[in-house]
Amino acid sequence: MRSQYLAIFGIIAIGASMQLFAWSSAHQIVHPTDAPGLVSGLSFSPYTREQEPNDIIDRQALRDDLALLATKARAVRTYAATGGVENIPAEAARHGLSVTLGAWVDGDLERTRLERESVIDLANRFDNVERIMMGNEALFRDDVSIETLIAEMNETRARVGVPVGTAEPWHVWLANPELAENSDFLGVHILPYWEGIDADGALAFVDARLSDLRAAFPGKPIVLAEIGWPSDGARIGGAVASQVNQARLLRDFVNYAKTTQLEAYFLVEAFDQPWKKDLEGLAGAYWGVFDADRAAKFSWDEPIIERSTWPAWGLLGALIGILPLMLALRLRPGLKIRAALPLSLIGQLIGGMIAFSVLLASERYFDGGDWALWSVMMLGELLLFVVLTIEIVEAASMLSSNPSIQPAQAKLALAKGHWPKVSIHVPCCNEPPALLRQTLNALSRLDYPNFEVLVIDNNTSDLSDSDAIAAICNALGPRFRFLHLPKCAGYKAGALNRALQATAPDASLIAVVDSDYVVEPHWLKTAIPHFAQDDVGIVQAPQDYRDGEGSTFKKNIYWEYRAFFRLGMVFRAEDNAIIQHGTMTIIRRSALEDAGEWDEHCITEDAELGLRLFASGWQAVYLPMTLGRGLMPDDTESYGGQRFRWAFGAMQILRRHAGIIFGRADSKLSFAQRYHFVAGWLPWIGDAAGLIVVGGSIVWAMLAAIWPAHFEPPEAHFLVPVLCVFALRQIRLWWLYGKFVEASPKKRLGAMVAGGALAFSVARAVICGMMRKEARFQRTPKARPAPRFLRSVMAMRTELVLLFALCGAAMVLVTTQNTTRLDVQLWFAVIALQAWPYMASFIMAILASYQKPFAWRAEDEAIAIGTELKEAAE
Repeated sequence: MRSQYLAIFGIIAIGASMQLFAWSSAHQIVHPTDAPGLVSGLSFSPYTREQEPNDIIDRQALRDDLALLATKARAVRTYAATGGVENIPAEAARHGLSVTLGAWVDGDLERTRLERESVIDLANRFDNVERIMMGNEALFRDDVSIETLIAEMNETRARVGVPVGTAEPWHVWLANPELAENSDFLGVHILPYWEGIDADGALAFVDARLSDLRAAFPGKPIVLAEIGWPSDGARIGGAVASQVNQARLLRDFVNYAKTTQLEAYFLVEAFDQPWKKDLEGLAGAYWGVFDADRAAKFSWDEPIIERSTWPAWGLLGALIGILPLMLALRLRPGLKIRAALPLSLIGQLIGGMIAFSVLLASERYFDGGDWALWSVMMLGELLLFVVLTIEIVEAASMLSSNPSIQPAQAKLALAKGHWPKVSIHVPCCNEPPALLRQTLNALSRLDYPNFEVLVIDNNTSDLSDSDAIAAICNALGPRFRFLHLPKCAGYKAGALNRALQATAPDASLIAVVDSDYVVEPHWLKTAIPHFAQDDVGIVQAPQDYRDGEGSTFKKNIYWEYRAFFRLGMVFRAEDNAIIQHGTMTIIRRSALEDAGEWDEHCITEDAELGLRLFASGWQAVYLPMTLGRGLMPDDTESYGGQRFRWAFGAMQILRRHAGIIFGRADSKLSFAQRYHFVAGWLPWIGDAAGLIVVGGSIVWAMLAAIWPAHFEPPEAHFLVPVLCVFALRQIRLWWLYGKFVEASPKKRLGAMVAGGALAFSVARAVICGMMRKEARFQRTPKARPAPRFLRSVMAMRTELVLLFALCGAAMVLVTTQNTTRLDVQLWFAVIALQAWPYMASFIMAILASYQKPFAWRAEDEAIAIGTELKEAAE
């Protein structure tokens, strides 16, 4: 044991070391070229963290800002000349700063007139005004025509004694030579980040664009009105927004400007402007040399690092990353090293992502709305990570398991010939009599000496079917009894409770078999000996199916079912936490009666009863072997309806028995049992959250189509985990299917398609289960003919609507957003993942319409039943 602890400690140390190494690699100290002294100029917007244009500008704050800028620059550039900004020339003169005045020019003619008159007045009053820029990217934004812009420049030029021009991106100047002809200088914006240029090639890009302009307009003065790099924001092509890249480009450019004797330039910008994120996206808020609180972001003549606090964040990530391994050790103290290592590494990946998301939030300029959105996104990310943790803990535990299903006490009981009486209950409602005949014939062939069979026909609408089933029971002898309940409340649970009342007094065990199940003759002899242990209250055999080879549709759902009964139930059985399902189960009668019988208000009465029995201290035995086979749903509607019932019932159980699960004093559930009953249903809750996200994606696309500049994709640090979790879940599922279910690649793929097709049904059930307490019990019809194509597809109409809506969202993304941005590319991938379950639904609907009906000899059985009815009548 000590060696195992040492090994686990070593694994934790390896995982934490890898976490810290990753953080260290991303935060290397960089030594860019020193750039001491004053820069030519800084673009200056005087707004603080909480302000935006049109807010009142405090004169003293303006004075303090310019005093700070005077320590780094010789000049400032403004973008407007009204709303308090007109005070800049006077205050700048106090600190020896020159000013390049900007006038805001757009389609608002009156505002443009006021701006023009203000710059004319300021230029004529203050000697430190060097030049005037009429408009800022007015042509690029298509705010005004080129004729209007030229007219504004000409009118201003006629009334001032300083050069007059405008500011536009470099390509706008090249495309409009007449603009250059009417401008005293070229006010050029060259921003490699927006062009997707890697930081290493940014300076060369700037130099090439300046060369292009000089070649196109020889002799025309060039003022580089904006050159810079954001310290935060989305990745665009090869352009990564970071503090280090910002410092590298600006320091290298300042030295480049000195060596090339660039006429004038303005670094964009002096201070971070959080309000710009609503116009330019996240990056718009982070172009400042100083942050919004007026603190310098980097040194101009010392080594720099992205953030000096990274060790603390790396340690936080490492501590979070240990939690999945700790949970697995709590469930499986004997966890094997081969399982612990990958679990530790995945846990560290999760911890690192969580720590990074929290880190970014702590650094951002968040307002109330931003915090609300971040909180929602973070909750979604945490739910994803919790679901992934549950699944990888399960996989790791299975690698460390050695399940035993045949205790010595059971063998001893067989030797003594202890055969307690078993009452087998077969509930049915509107089932084909021929199908019941197969089920009852199989029960008649049981090699167990002491049993009875009660067939409970509840709420069957066709009395001729009831008569036929009664005749079958009569033909099979006195062990078979038929109970007809024309109006039985409580659905299946109500029928089983009526059967319990009619059970033979000497029957100490109750078995339940669904009406479509054909049991093996040795079922009871295999299962009953386990009740020799006095604390065993349930012996459960898995569900299995006899129509799994009839069609691709049935094959897919067969292997989807099989994973739960051959993986999940085996895993849960080791902790005495199986989900009791309502067929192939045997229950100690005293335990059932003490628990208060079947719950007629829960539509998954079987799982609900199992939880109550565990809470009372009873043990369960799970037999992972085929002891009976039934029929699967025949179409996607029935398949989804069945899963809806299971998921809705799970929500009913969580709501009604939260006290039992989460720690009521009289609950005897162990930690592992509580864990399994919560963890087992959390992925379904995740599906519900996923459906809400799908709705959000569709709404986002609608809004992005109307206001594309205001609706950007979620940030990459939220999108990458979605893709990583999806990939890890699929890898895990693929591996488990291969190792423990022994499914071929084709069968694994089919199971994944079938499972994906259930996502909407599960999500809808969870949401409904959270909103209301009751739901109508929907039986799963069996032995129906295959639906026609149109009916099969229309049964999935809601899923198809969502599929088409998501395809539309993807098209909006491609047509309205910059597809070279990493977050746009990731969002496209996430939308494709969101569409996958609905595509799977469509595939399954098509497969359902082309399947051949299962050959269960209905015609022959009907003839036999007719003969028995005739004999009974005679």
